[in-house]
Amino acid sequence: ETPDPEKFKGVEYLGVLKADVDNFGKIFKNVKNATLSRYATLSRQINNFFSIWLPYVLKTDERFENIYTIFAGGDDLFLIGPWNRIIEVASYIRENFKRYVCENEKITLSTGISINHPSESILFLADKTEKKLEKAKEMKGKDSISIFNVTVKWQCFSKLMKIRDEIENLFKKKVLNRAMLYRLLEVSRMAENSVRIKEKIKEGAISVDELKCLKWPAFLKYTFARNIKEETAKITEDVFLWIEEHKGGMIIPLYWIVYNSR
Repeated sequence: ETPDPEKFKGVEYLGVLKADVDNFGKIFKNVKNATLSRYATLSRQINNFFSIWLPYVLKTDERFENIYTIFAGGDDLFLIGPWNRIIEVASYIRENFKRYVCENEKITLSTGISINHPSESILFLADKTEKKLEKAKEMKGKDSISIFNVTVKWQCFSKLMKIRDEIENLFKKKVLNRAMLYRLLEVSRMAENSVRIKEKIKEGAISVDELKCLKWPAFLKYTFARNIKEETAKITEDVFLWIEEHKGGMIIPLYWIVYNSR
């Protein structure tokens, strides 16, 4: 049988995912007319999502057949598998959890994902991913995901995945090449640094070298004008708006494409 090329493409890295429900203790405090029975029901319902629904999905959905459960129960989980499938299942879990709690904005999920070489020990991977989860939970309001050394809100992550699809389409059409993807990574980092620099300017003196990141719009325009012959203005405008809105968050879709196309 011929292997499915979509199933096995990309670098052979392991993805490790840790996630848990935000402010789980506070959720119990907000239960109206609280009784022991209501506490037990709420705890059981949250646990069922991770210990019953999730194992069923991993067992029956072909996309996730190579993902292994280290732990899933209570209000958290720990999964390991191909890095791209781990990212995919993270989004799938979050969207279904959101529906499971009836879109309740006070019951949210934060996730940390690390991308690793297969030779690394499970204890190292667990510790590394736990730190990613901690980063996600440091975000104001939580409800976030930390991956590729970037932390964003889940709502933002969903937008970035749509941007990923658009950039990947340009890459497949050879409008963008690998060198351009790395240039865009550089521009995204410059845009992220520009936010910090603007804050630093308010506080006092700053060096000329530090101000270079403020030139990211001009650098982006120059890069596209030099390397892209077709639809330069339209593509530049789209990418500019993406980077202007998401800054360093753009690293997420760009790295996904770089890793997935090797």
